[in-house]
Amino acid sequence: PKTATVVAVKRYAAPVLYDFLHERQAFCYLNELHNKHINKLLATYTHGKEHFMVFQIAETDLDGLWLRTDSCQELKADIRWFLRETKGLASALSDMHDLIISKSAHPITGFLHGDIKPSNILVTQDKTLVWNDFELSAWSGGSPPRITTRTYSAPETQLWEEVTQASDIWSFGCVILEFVLWLLRGSEGLEKFAQERIMATPGSTLPFKDDQFFMQDYSESEVTSAKVRATVKDYAHSLRSDKRCCQVLKDTLNLVMQYMLVVQQEDRKSAGQIAEAFEAFVAKQEKTLH
Repeated sequence: PKTATVVAVKRYAAPVLYDFLHERQAFCYLNELHNKHINKLLATYTHGKEHFMVFQIAETDLDGLWLRTDSCQELKADIRWFLRETKGLASALSDMHDLIISKSAHPITGFLHGDIKPSNILVTQDKTLVWNDFELSAWSGGSPPRITTRTYSAPETQLWEEVTQASDIWSFGCVILEFVLWLLRGSEGLEKFAQERIMATPGSTLPFKDDQFFMQDYSESEVTSAKVRATVKDYAHSLRSDKRCCQVLKDTLNLVMQYMLVVQQEDRKSAGQIAEAFEAFVAKQEKTLH
């Protein structure tokens, strides 16, 4: 007998037809890239008033992996895997950012994911990391993206500035920093980091706290600027000083703090430059193993 193929099905209940059509269109464009680090849409169908998308099955997402797995057992192997897969994610993000839709007289450019976070990065059975969930994807200069996940959102989302592909780089930097933290301190370290980031913004009259990677500066109840949260800087420094933090992880932390978690969008590296940096990190790590 033939072995049944197990797939993942995403359901859109009425009245979210727009979300279904928007994400389906995004996946149709992304399927053309044929990149193994981007989830592939296999099929769509409608039943009654509900809409469905069919994908290849994944083992878990990055959030789930971090929660259930202790990285410290095989640190050297995990570092090699982290570097290789992060290079793949960065290269795939670069492919997405370079996407050009030229079916009309005015080509469309500037695609951005719009909601980069650990739960939107799938882990396949062979441990390949895959970008997923493009409901909040958008095009630079087009309609503004809808509200992204607050924790990983870039400063410009709160400063009334244009959200661009550089906003993806900030969010990706948050994920990479957490990845290094998990490699060195496991899920307990991640939980502690999340708790220690939670705070109210000084000068704000709003009655709530947040866990973002930046803080807003207020003047007379108006947001005037932003800066990287002190807790984030402290953790990056602490990780660099960890006795198990090898040189390539220190290089990774420097890349994140100097060129990704930077308030000014124009000072962030592009996805292609991030991919090139990780390609160099992979080569450096391979040399240390020989």
